[in-house]
Amino acid sequence: MRESIGLTYTLNFVIVFIVITFAFLFGIMSYYKAFKVNSRISNAIENHEGYNDLSIAEIDNVLGSLGYMKGVTKCSPRAYKNGSYNSITKNDYKICIYEYPVNDSGYFRYGIVTYISIDIPIIGKTLQLPVYSETEKIYKFSAD
Repeated sequence: MRESIGLTYTLNFVIVFIVITFAFLFGIMSYYKAFKVNSRISNAIENHEGYNDLSIAEIDNVLGSLGYMKGVTKCSPRAYKNGSYNSITKNDYKICIYEYPVNDSGYFRYGIVTYISIDIPIIGKTLQLPVYSETEKIYKFSAD
């Protein structure tokens, strides 16, 4: 009788361990996908030297090929050093892109927010966690 109770506790421990391990693996894979999307958006903006029509077309192409979720998201103003800046996103995907103004040395940056979407089956809700990154410095060329 003692052996069967010991086996039950051991089996429960193993099941809980496997569930927790798979939850961490799922979280890591979801974060990797969101970071990959951020990286590809950042590359498109940097290659086209800003968030313009060419970069928007490339971002739409990239997000469509990666299977990123479509929909409208409400982008809240983002605080950055000297104030807050509104999103300039113009596409159909759940991303927020923020343009930070030109600094004294003539460079500007973009902030990118994508979301990890986690479906919780017991509750029937979707949890969305933001992943934020910034582009490298982009030089603002003048017409002078």
